[in-house]
Amino acid sequence: MITTVIFNRSGLRLTLKEGNAGVYCIVAVISDGESFTVSLDPNSTYREYVIFVATVNELVLSSDELADCEAITVIWKDKDKKLDYDAKPRGMSSSSRASTRSDSRASTLFNFLRSLLRTK
Repeated sequence: MITTVIFNRSGLRLTLKEGNAGVYCIVAVISDGESFTVSLDPNSTYREYVIFVATVNELVLSSDELADCEAITVIWKDKDKKLDYDAKPRGMSSSSRASTRSDSRASTLFNFLRSLLRTK
């Protein structure tokens, strides 16, 4: 098992769900300023983690993104009116910590297609 810490710095109360194929279970509710540690089996495939705020927005993270990151900090981007995140890749020392954003093409395409489906 590997773990990833999800930090909530969004100013909002977040709900974290885990699942795949459209079936999700609530894993945790994370208040602003708090964190939650996700335990991940690296052999589990096609698992998604959805972080959302009721009636506002959602952020989808794949199991690959969690496996690649030791910590993820969820933030609210006022300019874009959406949830976003900064990630700390595994193996990076805290002194050399650099914020990175995982914008995989598959994730971007998935979010685009999801937005098209919602408008109909």
